[in-house]
Amino acid sequence: MNCFNELIKLYNTSGDFTAVTQDDRRLSLSALLSVSQAFSDKLAGKNTGSCAALCLPNSLEAIVAFYALCRLGINICIIHCGELAVTVKDIARDTGADFLITDSAGADKYSGIFSSVFNICDNMPDLSGISFSPADKSGDVYLCAGGTTGENKITVLSQDNICNIALHLSFLRQYLEYGKESTLLILPFSHSFGLAVCVHFCLTCGLNIVPLSSFSEEKVSNELLKHKVSFLAGVPAMFAKMLTFAQRYSPAAGNFRLLFCGGDFAGEKLLASFSDMVKKNGGSAVLYAGYGLTETASVCCVNTPENHRSGSVGMPLEGISVSAVDDNCFLPRGASGEIAVSGDTVARGYLGEGEQPFFTDKNGKSWLLTGDTGYVDEDGYVFLTGRKKRMIVISGYNVFPAELEKTVCTADEVSECCAVEKTVDGKLSILLYVSCGGFETEKTEEKIRHIVSKRLSKYYMPSDIIFLPSLPHTEMGKIDYNKLMKGIIK
Repeated sequence: MNCFNELIKLYNTSGDFTAVTQDDRRLSLSALLSVSQAFSDKLAGKNTGSCAALCLPNSLEAIVAFYALCRLGINICIIHCGELAVTVKDIARDTGADFLITDSAGADKYSGIFSSVFNICDNMPDLSGISFSPADKSGDVYLCAGGTTGENKITVLSQDNICNIALHLSFLRQYLEYGKESTLLILPFSHSFGLAVCVHFCLTCGLNIVPLSSFSEEKVSNELLKHKVSFLAGVPAMFAKMLTFAQRYSPAAGNFRLLFCGGDFAGEKLLASFSDMVKKNGGSAVLYAGYGLTETASVCCVNTPENHRSGSVGMPLEGISVSAVDDNCFLPRGASGEIAVSGDTVARGYLGEGEQPFFTDKNGKSWLLTGDTGYVDEDGYVFLTGRKKRMIVISGYNVFPAELEKTVCTADEVSECCAVEKTVDGKLSILLYVSCGGFETEKTEEKIRHIVSKRLSKYYMPSDIIFLPSLPHTEMGKIDYNKLMKGIIK
């Protein structure tokens, strides 16, 4: 399958609609296809190589560029626009991408890394008509997120994976009116949840996508009030923050019909509070929890209006198998182990020859080891209990505490440290505990923040740093992460 070709099929079978709206600019589905095709033709005359990098904030241009590259048939490396240049240099080397599609900010930041840089914002092609020419091949999609092991890796998705997400979620279209409703693209386009669900799936539902390049109370409220937003997907921190300013967009909450929360653990209190807010404003939607990973092209389990269970992340999508395993052996229903997933949305793996998170069962079926722990109950609902490897998702970006801790400990003043998650104004952030052996804490904090800003993405920057004479340890001599998570510092 090819994502561009799937949109051609949609246009031919279901008709035209407003597909993307940003500020005063609108693209119908036919216009999106036309502009993407024209851009693809323009790129065909350039030396893009076998892989092109795409680094843009959520925008109309990002969506056009993605489908243009799909039509071109080459591999697409999607890079978060907040990545440091040193990280992007490694990504370009590993993927073989020597051609970058970006905006003026990305051109300034990354131009020395790529042989060719194309600023799409200054070179948007004109419409080329509605005689669409489909792609004759499909490249892979490289997503530069952390792997299930907690290390930064490049996940290789096929376009089949992305298209199959839309196929397996197609039962949700019964709740939406084709061509007459909208969604906000708040999750980063570079994240599998944002790409596969909030863009490609939403287009197949006939939803008008309204991209937001950044999250703010004013922007979210204005767009919710301006458009009939009936579908909204995001991470827990997004919905928690939206609860704090719900009064600003309360009339629009009555339009909500499908609300899904994934990308991190969603507490029952948040789900209930948001659902109550919607109900009070005349909406019929309930905020449901789901579960997925980059390696499953986003969602693989979800609660729905017809099938939901409190405390669970729902049932596997049709065509997806989920089981708890221990040492690659399948466990009975109700028994806890590592969550394993199998199906046609599971990624090819990680780029390179390193360790891959798969095992093959006795029937020759391949299973993805997610790194998450949990169980499947007697009725098939999946419950998560924790993570084998710690990870914090901040604004859709995977932050690995171990990477931050390793970096901070390079400072001579730091004896040891531990990073835990913290919620500030409904948004996840990092609280860093540091033992620095009597050094002046003010100067040490300044040095730590300098090191983090130079070596890691901005999402790794701690919101607070707490200095302690020593950190609590387990009987095995390890830093007691669980105590620090609970604020127990003795």
